[in-house]
Amino acid sequence: MAKTKLFLQRITVLILGLSTALVLLAADYPNASDKKSQEGHIRVYISGVRQPKGQILCALFRHRDDWLDRIYQGARAKQSSQGRVICDFPKVPHGHYALSLFHDVNSNTKLDKNWLGIPKEGYGFSRDPSIGFGPPGWDETVFTHKGKMMRLSSKLRYP
Repeated sequence: MAKTKLFLQRITVLILGLSTALVLLAADYPNASDKKSQEGHIRVYISGVRQPKGQILCALFRHRDDWLDRIYQGARAKQSSQGRVICDFPKVPHGHYALSLFHDVNSNTKLDKNWLGIPKEGYGFSRDPSIGFGPPGWDETVFTHKGKMMRLSSKLRYP
């Protein structure tokens, strides 16, 4: 009998503790309408396209540790009604992001490189950083998206 009473007391304390934790988490978590108001649209205007053959693929990265490894959101460029080449990223929460893109001339969805690792196809990045040996780092390409409509420009560079 004493064991049952002790067990029930412990379960009650556990349930009260979990309930309190859930209430605190719920108070800290933004509701759906708040989250929607923090989302925005990123539109990238791409210049320097040499030929209409193939496709231009764009990738948005959300964290430094993901840069050029794990894509947050991808998009295929299209031509706007004004004849400009654009990539659209809808419903992007506010935060820090970086962009990479390339002109996949042969449509194999990979950036083709030569035996030295130098790209054979056009490529570009947010903030159009200067390119040395290897791709630019996160710090050279990162930008802040404030959750509204944002327009970026990026120029394709060809080898």
